[in-house]
Amino acid sequence: MSTTPSTVIGFALRGDTAARWASFNPVLAARELVLETDTGRLKIGNGVSTYTALPYGGAVGPTGPSGFGGPTGPTGSVGPTGPVGPQGISITFKGEVATVGALPSTGNTVNDAYIVTADGDLYVWNGSVWQNVGQIVGPNGPTGPQGVSGAASSVAGPTGPTGVAGAASTVAGPTGPTGPQGISVPGSAGPTGPSGPQGTPGTGTTGPTGPQGAASTVGGPTGPTGPQGVSMPGSPGPTGPTGIGGSGPTGPTGPASTVAGPTGPAGGPVGPTGATGPTGATGTGTVGATGPQGNTGPTGPASGPTGPTGNLGPTGGPGPTGPTGPTGATGAASTVAGPTGATGPTGSAATAAAPILRHVTTGYTGGGRVHVTTGATPPTPVSTGDIWIVI
Repeated sequence: MSTTPSTVIGFALRGDTAARWASFNPVLAARELVLETDTGRLKIGNGVSTYTALPYGGAVGPTGPSGFGGPTGPTGSVGPTGPVGPQGISITFKGEVATVGALPSTGNTVNDAYIVTADGDLYVWNGSVWQNVGQIVGPNGPTGPQGVSGAASSVAGPTGPTGVAGAASTVAGPTGPTGPQGISVPGSAGPTGPSGPQGTPGTGTTGPTGPQGAASTVGGPTGPTGPQGVSMPGSPGPTGPTGIGGSGPTGPTGPASTVAGPTGPAGGPVGPTGATGPTGATGTGTVGATGPQGNTGPTGPASGPTGPTGNLGPTGGPGPTGPTGPTGATGAASTVAGPTGATGPTGSAATAAAPILRHVTTGYTGGGRVHVTTGATPPTPVSTGDIWIVI
């Protein structure tokens, strides 16, 4: 039996990319088979479901064994930058409040914002209510490192306001520089200070009289005159008996010396005067002894002892400077000519007429103003004592 070649019937599947299938999303006819050309997967229609609702595959066979892991593929390239997101809402930050209940209910503008410290959330006013847009206050971060000190500014900052005046200092400030010498104007003498109090009289007693010393053979210096004693006459002593009258014989006169004594040295010290020889006894009667002199009474004090001088009272401070007195009247012209001054040096030869000195008031030699003219006409007005010079 001869064999005739069979007729080969070919067919092609509808195919497209997965993205285009999802974009068209058609309802496939029952048993219609389509292919995703970019993934190689198949879907079979049921005549009801759209493409995206259909599962992949055809007749499902048993699950095959797991294949060996293939090598890791290369890292894909970075994808393109996504589109710019929508413009965010601009808020007006107004501050912080403790709780949601403390948020103001009036006077708000849309997009006013407050942070509520109780939960750290940001609340934004949407025109009618406060809308919580979420947590905005994070935990406190660690303290950053100390920054580098900036260079000193070369521009002076503005002057701050004047501070409140401090309390008066209790520490003396430094001594200021010495001021200029003022004009000395003598003030009037201040009043004399009061005399010091009278000292208390002394209370010392007069010491006892010392014993009588032996008679000195050398004349001592004359002592000061003692105070006048109180005269207290003693009782007269008894009169002695009268002696028997008579006179003794005169002794013989010695012979005159014939030898002159030596002359003493000139200017030598004068020797002491020899003691006077005893006078010969007169008569034979004895004179009765004179009664003893009564004791001189003690000298009474002339006055009480002088007390110590009191301390000098403090000098009164300078009195205030009196007002300047009025200027005295000008004294009368002196009638005594002053001394002639020394002759001045000889001047150089003049090239013009010499000045002429004239007194406006004849016969007056006092001082006054000086008038200088170039002619012979007297100046006006003038006063007594003015001088007129013609040049």
